[in-house]
Amino acid sequence: MNCVMYKHLIEQWIPLIDRPILQKRHIWLIAYKRIEKQRIYHLLLADICIHQGVCDRRFCICKYFYDEDKIDCFDRIFRSIPTIL
Repeated sequence: MNCVMYKHLIEQWIPLIDRPILQKRHIWLIAYKRIEKQRIYHLLLADICIHQGVCDRRFCICKYFYDEDKIDCFDRIFRSIPTIL
């Protein structure tokens, strides 16, 4: 009964970044929290998405952009926040 009450009454009011991992179905929140709290990991995912896996530092235009710009591009274009099931 407590799981049902938590899922339907409490869970929707807690933001994703603050939500504790109480059940196995919430294990994906570890990755979400890691992206939000660790800037270097966020930047790594941004570089992977922008370069499609391969970067030639000699001719790549990415060296002219700041890290904040890469992260902003990743957040607006490549990243989608999942909905809670």
